[in-house]
Amino acid sequence: MNPTNRLVYFIYFTCARHYPYFSRSLKSMAALRAKEVGAVYAYVDEHDYLSAEQLESVQRLMPGIKIFKSKTLTGWGEQSVEVITGAFTSLARDLPPECYVAKIDSDVIFRGGKFFADLFDADADYQGCSVNNSSFMYPVGGCYFLKARLAARLGELNLHAVCEQTLQRVNASGPEKYANVPEDAAMQVFVNLLGGKTRFMPDYSKCIMHFAGTAKSEMLKYDNKLYWSYKYHIRPFIGSFIPDGIKKRIKS
Repeated sequence: MNPTNRLVYFIYFTCARHYPYFSRSLKSMAALRAKEVGAVYAYVDEHDYLSAEQLESVQRLMPGIKIFKSKTLTGWGEQSVEVITGAFTSLARDLPPECYVAKIDSDVIFRGGKFFADLFDADADYQGCSVNNSSFMYPVGGCYFLKARLAARLGELNLHAVCEQTLQRVNASGPEKYANVPEDAAMQVFVNLLGGKTRFMPDYSKCIMHFAGTAKSEMLKYDNKLYWSYKYHIRPFIGSFIPDGIKKRIKS
């Protein structure tokens, strides 16, 4: 494969309220020093935009990151799907077709970069970690990877129709009923309609940690989760993301 095709272009969707998680995620990505990281982008909620101080910090953590204002994204509903697919399409049209565009949430920490080789060696167009307990399987929205040649075509499909089809599909797949379409499920329907091949990465969790629930009020819980991982699983690497005050408090 051409080296220019073995690149991943990461797109974060975040806001000022999630800056504590966003900054940690960027720090973990930078620590990978992975040649496969093509570029990093951030779409920030226009109604909760990063402060000047936060913007400066982000640029220090990830030099060259490109930051845009966007509509509010919650992970649910047509507006969230519109924001994500619009960002993917805009970026992908200028990329080599076999490279990947990745959607990433602020509450994702990278443990290592071995997943890159697995990602590019696989015969697939859309990859990630599968959603549990569903007969309709799709990569969870924390971090997933879509080939640029498919990402560039997302705008060919009617967004409202895809969202309606997705909502019907997820509500028919299990006991839980949704009022609003999950954005990650909608991406799977887009991929299906475009003829893409989906693969669930077997070693995803060994390299990528996704912590659900990034509300500012849950900051201590988030740090506790990180410290638990630091203490029992990946101490040498993850420790650098835990504030010393949290370490001391939990150790005592």
